[in-house]
Amino acid sequence: MSIYIGNLPSNANEDGLRVLFNQYGEVKRVQFPTDDGTDQVLVEMQEETQEAAAIAGLNGTAWMGSNLQLFTGQAWSK
Repeated sequence: MSIYIGNLPSNANEDGLRVLFNQYGEVKRVQFPTDDGTDQVLVEMQEETQEAAAIAGLNGTAWMGSNLQLFTGQAWSK
């Protein structure tokens, strides 16, 4: 499972996201979009329970001036 993050501020970076998500567990991967026209970033954590906790804790949270929108890969594809 993956977490997709929308509504990120334009100056967001991998290090900042790792710090933000590390409070919920080990971050395996952060992937910023290539030039595909989307602005969603993918985050994968070590355990699905950590991903669920991160979504519950961070969805709608203001970070760097933007309210984050978090979705699982399953929810995003619906």
